[in-house]
Amino acid sequence: LPEPIKDMLRNNEIKPSVGRELLRLKDKSKLEDAGKKVVGKTVREAQSLITFANAYDNYYDDREMILKVYKKALLVLKTALTELNILIEMSESDSKTREDLFNIRNSLNALIDQLYKLIKQRKRNKQL
Repeated sequence: LPEPIKDMLRNNEIKPSVGRELLRLKDKSKLEDAGKKVVGKTVREAQSLITFANAYDNYYDDREMILKVYKKALLVLKTALTELNILIEMSESDSKTREDLFNIRNSLNALIDQLYKLIKQRKRNKQL
């Protein structure tokens, strides 16, 4: 491990188990940057970060990858919205349940709108 990461371990900024996770990073040139990102994280959070970074070599600066993640999140939310609409149709007799489901649907719609805005922003920033 690079000296700055060893320092983080000595200063208890990073747990030893999190430090071991950093060793799984394929691109060793990104260790210091990854070390900064896992400060205060649990070992599971570090595992997720390292797994993700290994799957996407350009994790730290790949705008295309971020756009793909947003689009996948959008697909998941739209699927959830479709399923929720089915539940709303099925819950016609219980008005309280129906009201709760409508509130959740409104929240999902707001998240979908927010993601569309982020995607639009990312595409605009990419053109600059």
